[in-house]
Amino acid sequence: MFGPYNCFHSIHINMNKERNRKLKELSLTSSQADVLFYLINNYKNKINQKDIEKTFDLSNPTVHGILKRLEIKGFIKKTPNSEDARSKNIEITDKSKHLKKKLEEEQTNILQAVWQDITPKEKEAFLTTLKKIETNINKRKEDKR
Repeated sequence: MFGPYNCFHSIHINMNKERNRKLKELSLTSSQADVLFYLINNYKNKINQKDIEKTFDLSNPTVHGILKRLEIKGFIKKTPNSEDARSKNIEITDKSKHLKKKLEEEQTNILQAVWQDITPKEKEAFLTTLKKIETNINKRKEDKR
């Protein structure tokens, strides 16, 4: 009964462990790297904490903690939002701009390990099924709101 759940959980835990191990040299955790990669890829847009909460479906305290640690490490800076005084824009620093290639390489390396020994046909079928599962879960989440 709990086979698929345990499998998803195991994959999630083990991928995060591997990512954290590899990201340690950059002084980042997988959660911090995900947020930072999002900021790097969207640096031309004005992004605030609420945008990150919505994008990653994370709580305010979780995102606040991630951003606080990224700011302490010098990867981001917060600037006043001219449209809303209660909000601050999140901007990447020069230190972060140089990480884009390393973060892309880390992502590529993990995915290469994931798809090892998987045929293109198996990969396509898996991704199609996974997308359906994601849609079903999101529907349930919306129904409960």
